[in-house]
Amino acid sequence: LLDVRTMLRVLKIGAPAATDGVLYWLGHVLFVRLIAGIGSGEQANAALAAHTVFVQVEAITYMPAWAWGTAAATLIGQCLGAKLPDRARQGAHRAAMQAASWAAVTTLLFLFGSPWIFEQMHNDPLVGQLGAPALQALCWMEIPLTAAIIYTISVRGAGDTIAPLFINTVCVFGVRLTVGYAGIHWWHAGLYGAWLGMACDVTLRAVVIGCYFRSGRWMKKSV
Repeated sequence: LLDVRTMLRVLKIGAPAATDGVLYWLGHVLFVRLIAGIGSGEQANAALAAHTVFVQVEAITYMPAWAWGTAAATLIGQCLGAKLPDRARQGAHRAAMQAASWAAVTTLLFLFGSPWIFEQMHNDPLVGQLGAPALQALCWMEIPLTAAIIYTISVRGAGDTIAPLFINTVCVFGVRLTVGYAGIHWWHAGLYGAWLGMACDVTLRAVVIGCYFRSGRWMKKSV
């Protein structure tokens, strides 16, 4: 027999998380579309290729952050179940600090190694000419990126999927796409302008989700 009550409890958590994933994916698609509109012809192709290289290389930052976030979410679920909220909070903070330490290393790698990275990842010099300087200028966003990832996953681990949905949607559509569009079409900053939108997005997201986590409201959600 179907346990309707359990199904509704799962949907209460899963539906906002699924919506978050769809909207986040849509935001990324629109962002790539913006980048594809940088310049025309060879320059447009090079900008899109540079963004593709960046996304692939940046996995060295965000994939470990997802691992730390998953560990933090697991600890939070266990600690809240055991009525240990302070320990749940400490677990997420420690995960964020460890991930930020790793992000500091990747920040230095991107700051000093961007030209070499693009040389290894693509044989078109124009791709490196567009991508390497932009990455060097905006490499600082790696640390807030890890904080945004870990605190988002941590909040979800407590069963609170509404707040991440709202925060991610506002930041991606209201900041990343807006600033990225302005950077490309108003400021004529090319790939740097687009990635500035991305940097503003992850930084604001880290601040807002960090403040929400600090408020402790996520610990009061009933699952």
